[in-house]
Amino acid sequence: MLGVHGRGYFDYYRQRLKIYYPDKLAKAASEILKEACLSDEGYPKELAFDLFRKLTRIDDYEKFIDLLSDLENDFYIELVGEKVRFKSKVLRDWWRVVLWLMS
Repeated sequence: MLGVHGRGYFDYYRQRLKIYYPDKLAKAASEILKEACLSDEGYPKELAFDLFRKLTRIDDYEKFIDLLSDLENDFYIELVGEKVRFKSKVLRDWWRVVLWLMS
């Protein structure tokens, strides 16, 4: 997974946040993904909204839902009830490894 081929493939998912999402939203998305990857059951949407508000200083639930929809359409996450979960277990596990390597 961390070999040359796998790393290039998965790094693209991390880099595209900075490329395709505006600065504040990229930071919020990155933090939401960071929290979501740490939970097998998913990260509560309510806590994700708290992160969104803190990092973007935007208190607009619709903009938050738009961000989650973008992340879902870009195959990062899926919404399961009131939880935010990675769409792919492999991508989630890779995200965990990256967090571990960066710490």
